[in-house]
Amino acid sequence: MSALLGESIGQLGYVVGNLDEGVEAWRSAQGVGPWLVLRDLQLVCDRAGRTSELVIDVAFSYVGETQIELIEQKNEAPSPYRSMIEGGTHGLHHVAYFEKDDIDALVERAIAQGMQLAFDVRSTVGGRYVYLTMPGTDSVYVELVEWNAGSDAMFVPLLARSRGWDGADAIQEIRL
Repeated sequence: MSALLGESIGQLGYVVGNLDEGVEAWRSAQGVGPWLVLRDLQLVCDRAGRTSELVIDVAFSYVGETQIELIEQKNEAPSPYRSMIEGGTHGLHHVAYFEKDDIDALVERAIAQGMQLAFDVRSTVGGRYVYLTMPGTDSVYVELVEWNAGSDAMFVPLLARSRGWDGADAIQEIRL
């Protein structure tokens, strides 16, 4: 039986205290790269009808076909990352599935399976991310990512570059 939310986990997301140190740790300890770093990404986060605006720095790379995401929140706004930050912990935050067709239908299916909607997040440059909790756990979210043409344009070349990466051109940085 395949997973109800997708054929495979597309991403592992980690909250880090310092994005640059996190990227360097993954690069030097595990040889993971190259990295795409987005600085000052603005997100609008809705939790139970309350809206907050947060700013994050985020980095992406791949281990095989699995995307690795490192997240550093830059402001104090309420967010899906806040409980880890306030608890003084960093590490695995979510597992994500990518949805190309109908994210609303996938969210409804997840809720029907007993998950609870925690956060609905939209990027000011496009994209939607929905965080859900599973029954019996509150430490790792399930994230559903709306995958679109912009996602393809950004991540397909990164995935291709990660295959057989030789350590050159370790970081591509974009300021938003």
